[in-house]
Amino acid sequence: MNHEDESLEQRVQKLESQNRLVKYLGLIFLLLFVSVAARSPKQLDAVAQAHKFELRDAEGKLRAELSLLEGSPALRFFDANGETQSIVADDSFTVFKKGGDIQAAYGANGLSFEDGRDKVFLTLGGREEDQAGNLRINDYRNKIFLTITAEDFAKLHASFKK
Repeated sequence: MNHEDESLEQRVQKLESQNRLVKYLGLIFLLLFVSVAARSPKQLDAVAQAHKFELRDAEGKLRAELSLLEGSPALRFFDANGETQSIVADDSFTVFKKGGDIQAAYGANGLSFEDGRDKVFLTLGGREEDQAGNLRINDYRNKIFLTITAEDFAKLHASFKK
């Protein structure tokens, strides 16, 4: 069980690291956009419009893109091979494995980790009505194996105090 906790902690730390990277890249992209707009000889009330903004590396490879994805604004990041690494769209953030399979997703339903074959194996979520969190672990058939609620954690915590 301790090894599983360490593995989960490592995965969460990696996701947090990737999240920070996305924030930094987004900030850099915003600063780049503002600096280009500031150099524009147009009037101050002019508006820049485009269907898509692309960020390319020194070799000309697409590394980030701000565009409409299925009708909603999205910021996508790509690896050096042009494969999607992550997407920030609407109220979600999704991280992909090589090959395009979802590795982790954060959205309205919480944070979930997948096996790359459309099977969610771990979900951290919450219930809006009582604002209580829960941890759900699925088996290999994508059936709920275990759900731990905030009440379960409280009972577990109390049993350790005895």
